[in-house]
Amino acid sequence: MMRNSAFVVVSILLLLPLTALSVSAESTIGLEERRVDAMDMNNDGFPDMLSTIFAVNATEDSQVGVQVIVETDRLVIPFWQNMTLSAGEMKFGSIDIHAWEDGDYHLRMLIWDHGLEIITHEVDLGTFDLSTALSPPTLNLELQAAEEIFTGDNCQILRSFSDEVGEQYNAIGVVSLTGVPWQVLNETAPIDCSAWPAGAYSVSMQYTNGLGFGASITVDVMIENHPAPDFSILVNGQNQRMGTGCSVVAVSAE
Repeated sequence: MMRNSAFVVVSILLLLPLTALSVSAESTIGLEERRVDAMDMNNDGFPDMLSTIFAVNATEDSQVGVQVIVETDRLVIPFWQNMTLSAGEMKFGSIDIHAWEDGDYHLRMLIWDHGLEIITHEVDLGTFDLSTALSPPTLNLELQAAEEIFTGDNCQILRSFSDEVGEQYNAIGVVSLTGVPWQVLNETAPIDCSAWPAGAYSVSMQYTNGLGFGASITVDVMIENHPAPDFSILVNGQNQRMGTGCSVVAVSAE
C-alpha cells in the first residue's frame, strides 16, 4: 500500500458521469455535486477519515435520502443522511467515515427519493487506502498478589477495557467474565480474590462489539491452602511424681 504523507487533506474530485440506477420520470431530485476528501485526523501522515460532500436539489417538495455504502474486506456499512427539500431548493451535506481498520475502503453513493421509494442516482466514489486512528477493542487483567497466594491472603484482579471503534459507531458490546468461583456483577471494578477457596483458576474476559471486532485475555490464579502448623511439645516437670510442678508447651518449629 502506498500512502502519500505529504498531504494532510487530499481532496479527490470525482468526475465520473452519474449513473441512474432506477430513474422515474416523476422523480424531481438531482445530484448536483459530490466529492470525497481523505483526511489525516491524527497528523501521522496517513489518511484515516473520509468526508463525502454532496449537493442535492429538487424541483418539487421532496424527501431525499443520501446513502453512502462503505465496503472493506471485512465489513460493509451503510451511512445515511436524510433531507427535506422544498421546490427549487438545493442543500449541501456531508457524511464522515472514520476508518475502523487499515486497508482499502470502497465507497458508493445512492440518492433515494423516499416519496417514490426509488433510487434516482448511484455513483461509484472510488477506493481509498486508509490507516485507522481508532484503537481496536483492548482488555487487560492484572493480578495483584504475592507470588505465592494462600487462602485469606490479599488478592485482587484489576480489569480495564476500551473500544474506540465501538464508541465511534455506537456499537459497544458486552464484556463477559468466566473462571471465577462466583458471580461478579460490575464490569470494570477490581475482582476481590482474597476470599476464594483454594484452587487453580483461569480467569478470562471476552468482548465483541457490534461490528464484530473482539478481544480476549486470560490470567491464571493459583491459591493454596495454608500448610498445617509445624510444632513440638515440650514437657517440663518431674514426670509422674504427683504434687510437683509440671507444664506442657507447644513450641513452633519456626
